[in-house]
Amino acid sequence: MKIKFNIPHITGNEQKYLKNVLNRKTFSGEGYYSRKCQDYLENIYKNSKCLLTNSCTDALEFCSILLDLKKGDEVILPAFTFVSTANPIILRGAKPVFADVDYHSMNLSIDDVKKKITKKTKAIFTVNYGGSSCNLFELSNLCKAKKIYLVEDSAQGIGAKYKNKYLGTYGDLATISFHETKNIHCGEGGCLIINQSKFIKRANLIHEKGTNRKDFKDGMVNKYGWRDVGSSYVVSELQSAFLYAQLFDIRKVTNYRKDLWNEYNQNINNNLFDKQDIKKNDTNGHLYFLLCKGDRKKFINYMSKHNVQVSAHYESLNKSKFFSSIYKYKKCENSEIAENKLVRLPIWFGMTEKQITHIVNLINNYG
Repeated sequence: MKIKFNIPHITGNEQKYLKNVLNRKTFSGEGYYSRKCQDYLENIYKNSKCLLTNSCTDALEFCSILLDLKKGDEVILPAFTFVSTANPIILRGAKPVFADVDYHSMNLSIDDVKKKITKKTKAIFTVNYGGSSCNLFELSNLCKAKKIYLVEDSAQGIGAKYKNKYLGTYGDLATISFHETKNIHCGEGGCLIINQSKFIKRANLIHEKGTNRKDFKDGMVNKYGWRDVGSSYVVSELQSAFLYAQLFDIRKVTNYRKDLWNEYNQNINNNLFDKQDIKKNDTNGHLYFLLCKGDRKKFINYMSKHNVQVSAHYESLNKSKFFSSIYKYKKCENSEIAENKLVRLPIWFGMTEKQITHIVNLINNYG
């Protein structure tokens, strides 16, 4: 039995919508399917404005522009995250301040955040790791009390909730990824979620390369021009059509993956590993990880010999080569443990009970 780490989900309707794009002969962004996707997402994320982007990285860069990050500003973020969370901060000349993560969830440690807030802190970029989150009620209230912006990097969080409220609706701004490794995808893609209405007008300019082209397309002006900074964030109709097919499966895919996550969590029992410690209802089942107490490489090789593909994850950014060339190293203990000990297990829509049982048995018999 050979089990891949990930197989991207296909609904079966992607070709139909792509064919419709070919028939319409309109391929650039902000067209029929782009609007359909944005409307669909806004129906999920009530009272939010959603703008499709080419990637979650784009959406995070979008956030850094909207927040006017600049030299002298500090932004707190977890050390255990993908570089896309940190790059927008650096690109705007602000300083990333790395906080540690919780050992059992790999989500931002609010206690460590509190220690690292200064008068220069302008924003906190929290990461909803694996489709779960830290205590977003507490973090949101902290940010409001300190007058600090909160951005949710919810790249892995589509369809996930914390305390029955969708991830992506707690922050002033939030981002989602539709990369093929995510639960719902269009190959490459992302979304900016705007939860503060004061950002919407400017966001429409930035989204269209800094122009008021949206007003022109809506018939509000007879020409458009350069009004602000911006970039090419608009998604093509081809990506949007593919994504539109996927969006209808959010609930089905989420529930399926949560059940797989729960099978792992209930049945893995080997004291050579520490497991995740979160509730089933507080995840979308994007990933399931173990922390190896022993040699991770040996475990990965063991699984590979039994035809099961497992994977490590990020480098801890606080000790990365690039960051260390600019700023002084400060230890983030749990993030660095995760860099060296965390292993992600296969989890994807369509995995069978037989496959899950096989993986669980391999892990329980290991060592």
